[in-house]
Amino acid sequence: YYFTGIRWGVSERLLALVLPRKSDPIVIVPAFEEGRMREKLHFAAEVRAWQEDENPTKIAAAELPRPNTNAFSNKLSTSNVKPSSVCAIST
Repeated sequence: YYFTGIRWGVSERLLALVLPRKSDPIVIVPAFEEGRMREKLHFAAEVRAWQEDENPTKIAAAELPRPNTNAFSNKLSTSNVKPSSVCAIST
């Protein structure tokens, strides 16, 4: 609610807000909730819907900046990430 003004019920499915520095926010939402999310959005944002057979943390991680050095992998690991019902990620 703090970043979006949207009240959303608690769920075991990931609903995330990614806040890139140089582009519009990105909302990661379960596909069956996409329509309801679009109705509640009152600001410019991309909506990325995920299906039940997809990993929503990988979709969110794909929006995060990649390190610019060879010392780091270009892929972020999501194997240890546990989805919470609502989170905001700022890049």
